[in-house]
Amino acid sequence: MKKIRYLTPLIGLLIASCVTDKPDVITDDAGNLHYTTPYLDDTRGRNIFPLK
Repeated sequence: MKKIRYLTPLIGLLIASCVTDKPDVITDDAGNLHYTTPYLDDTRGRNIFPLK
């Protein structure tokens, strides 16, 4: 019984730490799913293509 008392919060913390962001899901023409970074969270290329 003590193991369950310790394992339940530990498993909850592990699951909560794995789900930290919500990626955008894009489906291509073949039906394959691709997970991308949300537009406002993606900072690559901001100095070349700034937000207007």
